[in-house]
Amino acid sequence: MVRRCLITPFSNLITVVRDCCGGGEAWVPPRQVEYLRSYLTPKVGEERRDRTLLVERPYVDRHYLEEFTTYYATSLRPPSPHASRIHIFALEFVSEDGLSDRSRDGQTDPV
Repeated sequence: MVRRCLITPFSNLITVVRDCCGGGEAWVPPRQVEYLRSYLTPKVGEERRDRTLLVERPYVDRHYLEEFTTYYATSLRPPSPHASRIHIFALEFVSEDGLSDRSRDGQTDPV
């Protein structure tokens, strides 16, 4: 299994979650995803933050695997036991080492 990481702007959150869930074009984001997007999007008058998503696919989580095994143990065609993990950073990844000049100077705050 090859672990892949995708780095993308926060503005792609809905698309990233849809792709991780295997949803098609008609996929509708769950309420939790819409809440997270609205919570992390700056409101009028707030300072804009260049948030970045880091997506790990496939990701094998021990707790997820335990629950998956218990639930699908008797299924003839269980879905994939792999998950995706999405990290949200309050800074923009723009250089080779993954940090912007602002974050290297300590000018950004955590999420």
